[in-house]
Amino acid sequence: MNISFMYRQYNPKQSLFTPYKLRQKVNSMTNSKFQTPDRIIREAERKFITSISRAQAYQLEKQGLFPKRIHLGSRSVGWRLSDIMDWMNKRTITTTES
Repeated sequence: MNISFMYRQYNPKQSLFTPYKLRQKVNSMTNSKFQTPDRIIREAERKFITSISRAQAYQLEKQGLFPKRIHLGSRSVGWRLSDIMDWMNKRTITTTES
């Protein structure tokens, strides 16, 4: 099964997935035989998945607590989806252990 259907034509106003349900769906697929697709996501999708603001993501990135951005051009950046999902999983594990 391909999970890329969840990410095509992303529009936050018409999205059927809440961030929590999206994380659950991707985590359930990656915990089985499926792997998280390694593709580049842009700011709107990163914000939708992580639920943190651009400024907070930048601060965490400067502290080394968030995945580094990838420069795609002179004025565009993105993140690897696999890095973001790994960060989400580590963050979930840390909060449940506390």
